[in-house]
Amino acid sequence: MSDCKISVIIPVYNSADYLCECLDSLISQTFNDFEVICIDDGSTDKSKEILEEYSNKDIRFNVFSQENSGPAVARNNAIDKAIGEYILFLDSDDWLKSDTLEKLYSTACSNSSELVLFNAIEHYKDNITRERIYHIHADETTDFDEFSFDYNNNINLVMNGYHIVCTKLHKRSFINENNIRFKRYGQFEDIYFHIKSMICAKRISYNPEIFYHYRRTQEDSRQNTTISTDKSFVLFSIFDEVEELLEEYELSQKLHINFIRFKVNETYNIFNNIKKEYTDELYKITYDEFNKMNLNNKDILRLPLNHQIFYKSIIQSSDYLQYEKLLKKNKILTEFKGYARKLKNKIMQQ
Repeated sequence: MSDCKISVIIPVYNSADYLCECLDSLISQTFNDFEVICIDDGSTDKSKEILEEYSNKDIRFNVFSQENSGPAVARNNAIDKAIGEYILFLDSDDWLKSDTLEKLYSTACSNSSELVLFNAIEHYKDNITRERIYHIHADETTDFDEFSFDYNNNINLVMNGYHIVCTKLHKRSFINENNIRFKRYGQFEDIYFHIKSMICAKRISYNPEIFYHYRRTQEDSRQNTTISTDKSFVLFSIFDEVEELLEEYELSQKLHINFIRFKVNETYNIFNNIKKEYTDELYKITYDEFNKMNLNNKDILRLPLNHQIFYKSIIQSSDYLQYEKLLKKNKILTEFKGYARKLKNKIMQQ
């Protein structure tokens, strides 16, 4: 196959139940100039058979196999094989709106984009959905067909937004020139790739439509099981990598508060999902990390209120049990202070 406009990269591991819906969403695209690179990551179900069936019917579908190594390795291998002008990442249990590739490519061409951001919708059980929208600094008159920016104009998108790589169209030459690849963490591999690409991109565009459908109905999904166990502790290694990245690009000071918010927020999410048997170890790691941060009062006050309480409760405790008690106490105290302020303001206005 000669060069094409878009390479769609799909890492596949035991996705037989959902894979056809994913692949059919590509066949039904209103845009035809694309290839699909499917990396079977050592599946033990019928995923590979399904992939080969689609490959035999449509020359745009290319199937490769590897020993089970995780999506980071699969995606990196696919990037090296890609021939498209742009790359789109798609997970094997998700699917795309039928005009996704056509409209994203149009946006990219209109703005000579290195990245195009777009929106997603998450599908949960019982027909519950949640939209995941990028919060772009733009007004109602903005013509997104003629709109581009870099991280300076939307600085919160670097670390304090949506870290998923599947909701971005990436220019392949941009990825290769900046040596942007997935780190082999085993979990949360999107985070580093997202942050580096957002820092490096000089021309980022945005299409405000919802194109990506993200399946969240599987209770035993890799994401759900990871965040509740000690596998989630790899995030602390990712923090170190991101800190080194900021130093490399001389952005440590400029993105100081963003990095603090990112680190506290991601740790807070783990605490809210971790299983009981891992709480003591998580507390110890977090205590050490937060003490190394050594935040001053000004930095702490720039955190969201619930993160301020979380941070203070960690560093003021000596173990997880004391942390739980102090967290509850601090929440009650904060609520009381808030009520007292409202009452005082009300009395003064009378």
